Amino acid sequence: ASMWTGYYHGMEHLGWGEAMVGHNLQYKMLHEVAVTPELLSRYKVIILPQMTLIDEPCRKAIETYVREGGTLVVTGETGMLDERGRPRPDFLLGELMNVRFVEMLHAPFDVAHRDETFTYAPDRMFYQYGARMLHVAIRDPKRSRVLVRFHRNSEAYSGVIESEYGKGKVYTVAAYFGVSNFELDLREGSKPLFKT
Repeated sequence: ASMWTGYYHGMEHLGWGEAMVGHNLQYKMLHEVAVTPELLSRYKVIILPQMTLIDEPCRKAIETYVREGGTLVVTGETGMLDERGRPRPDFLLGELMNVRFVEMLHAPFDVAHRDETFTYAPDRMFYQYGARMLHVAIRDPKRSRVLVRFHRNSEAYSGVIESEYGKGKVYTVAAYFGVSNFELDLREGSKPLFKT
């Protein structure tokens, strides 16, 4: 759905696929039209890589899946368009993710995790769409914790957020790690974003 809206998510899919193949993880791509709670319940983890356009039946299926114990990974601008491709002011899955959209920020910025830092810089990004991050705010701090922070101009931003919802968990990736992983693997021959 995202391709015809102009919010291309193909490289985000490719990047996450490359990361899974590189770590010997089996995966299956599902079409959002076929998504039901029963179908999703077969999987331990569901990844929505930059899935900008989500309709109401799909949203309900995803919400049920997480509430009943599933794990969801959401990246980029997932759920930021309505069924007609019009921008939303906030994430459709915002309550589930426990974050709200504040603004889009452009590179350069650093991703700091444990003892490693990875720099997103426009000159490293072949595909400029990946050289951005989303500034998000946590809605209820009791439900979430920040796992990875982004740093830009001496300010820290939430980069990867783990949130509880019902019996499940949601991991919000406020950037385009799939795009960047795919692109840097092609250009630099490494997968620095998925090592951890």
